[in-house]
Amino acid sequence: DYIDPETGINKPTVIQDTVYGFQYAHSYLPSISMSFNPKIYGLFQFKNPESKVVAIRHVMSPTLGFSFVPDMTGLVPNYYDTVQVDTLGNTRVYSYYENGIYGTPSLNGRSGSINFSLNNNIEMKLRSASDTTEEMRKIKLLDNLRFSTSYNIYADSLKLAPISFSGYTSILEGRFRLNFSGSLDPYALNPDGRRINTFELKQSGKPVRLTRFNAGLDFRLSSKQKPGSAIDETSRQRGISDMPMSMSQMGEEEEEEVDIIQAMEESYSEYVDFSIPWDLSIRYNFNYSKPQFESKITQTLNFSGNVRLTNKWRIGVTSGWDFERHTLTYTSVNIFRDLHCWEMRLSWIPIGYHQSYTFSINAKASILRDLKYERRKSWYDN
Repeated sequence: DYIDPETGINKPTVIQDTVYGFQYAHSYLPSISMSFNPKIYGLFQFKNPESKVVAIRHVMSPTLGFSFVPDMTGLVPNYYDTVQVDTLGNTRVYSYYENGIYGTPSLNGRSGSINFSLNNNIEMKLRSASDTTEEMRKIKLLDNLRFSTSYNIYADSLKLAPISFSGYTSILEGRFRLNFSGSLDPYALNPDGRRINTFELKQSGKPVRLTRFNAGLDFRLSSKQKPGSAIDETSRQRGISDMPMSMSQMGEEEEEEVDIIQAMEESYSEYVDFSIPWDLSIRYNFNYSKPQFESKITQTLNFSGNVRLTNKWRIGVTSGWDFERHTLTYTSVNIFRDLHCWEMRLSWIPIGYHQSYTFSINAKASILRDLKYERRKSWYDN
């Protein structure tokens, strides 16, 4: 009992005490593990010579693994004890060394598990529509469709872990990319929403419960890249023509100036690429969660694009859509101007609580990074 110094009333409590000192301990940590990784190939060929689809191949890569740690408590001293953890009389098993530097020397009891996984890859071989002598194309329909789970041999209940799955695919030469993942629970729930040691198939007739599902769809589209360098050659030649004809005719100050100009010219490729007139990127995310009886769905949509107005001007927009509030999310407009040895940037957030802007003009050369003019308005000023 614990006596409250203010009220003088005895209150039941649990006091934790730590005994420090030196004590010898040794451990045995033997383990056994093995795995089996075969590959299974399936091929379906189309017999029609006029069919554009030549064959579909399915490659399955199952994995079966086993791990076992025997009980070594009979060969080492007992490093565990039972202690009361609350005033209700509940207890737990703890180790004398669990808060030590090196942890517990030996595990308490045995452990073992069996791991299962299945990886699938589905490909399709297509014949060229224009020329039959041309090489055939391979398209991945599903890339790494994977299922995995494990089975705890020595658990008292709920031995089978939830089944996780994931996959990825792309279509139209990578313009659309779809990736997904989720979790399936084989055990049922009691009326309180807790997992019980009864399979969902026995309770409801369904093999599993879908507790989580995530999917993301990426769409990217851009104009064809023009041949040639991304740097404006006209500006480059104009800058070079302004330099003196001979290095021997210049003084030390002029030589330093040419070194700076050459450094600027070499750093052009590190900045904005004007060879792509426009590009568009859209990403949609779908999240489903149902750990118990109530489900929750969240959706997000983000998009960004860039347009080259002229050889020197480029504008980009980034925004998104809020499905719950039915309004645009964080939106920014970015404007870039190439000024030959200099560059101008404007970043503007026109809507929302974080309305602000940043305007800057700076030299391109890394050695002149601090040579700039900047003007900004923070959203804190709102």
